[in-house]
Amino acid sequence: MRFMRAFLVSVLLFAVGCATPPEVKQALVSLDRSYAENAKVMRQYGELVGTVSDRFDQLNRYVQYRAGLDLALLWATTNPPGKREAGVDPAAADAAYAGASAAVLGKEVLAVVNEIRLAGLPGRRGDDPAGGAVFTQGSADMDQLVRRLPRLVNAVAASVDRAAHAAPRERAAFDAYAKNVGALRQINATVKRYLDIDVTVAPQDVREIADAIREIQR
Repeated sequence: MRFMRAFLVSVLLFAVGCATPPEVKQALVSLDRSYAENAKVMRQYGELVGTVSDRFDQLNRYVQYRAGLDLALLWATTNPPGKREAGVDPAAADAAYAGASAAVLGKEVLAVVNEIRLAGLPGRRGDDPAGGAVFTQGSADMDQLVRRLPRLVNAVAASVDRAAHAAPRERAAFDAYAKNVGALRQINATVKRYLDIDVTVAPQDVREIADAIREIQR
């Protein structure tokens, strides 16, 4: 774009006090076409970036849906232990895992999980010594679990959607580029109007247009 600004200034200086060769006029036409093509390509690139961002957001949500549903079903159907490590009390590890799982699931999903926990599963406390069981003792049978699966899926999806914050599309760079190209095309059109009627351009007009070119944002 810096080269194009320099080219316009050169054309203006050439136009002062002389007739315009056809080659110069054709060069301005070609330059305007190049501006239009560049603007089109940049606009398409901006749309592509937005589409890719949307796809990443959808993929991220899908992964979270699956992870949340897997964790919910794990606690609804089993009594998973905490990570066993040397020097760590197994009871403390179990409590820490239960507390972390409950925090990940959230209150709404946790409530549904506790409704469909299978009979025979014990209650599990979290890592808060003063708190009660975060996962209650199971009492549901398999038929009840299956019937309430849609409710569980909806609760997980709603929880993920509430927590998800899609990154806003950054359009500033594309908008600035479009603005600059638009300004260059206006200047190009002004110069071309002078040259089309083969009049000499007043030095003051040249200076004003050249100043406008220099003001275009980089």
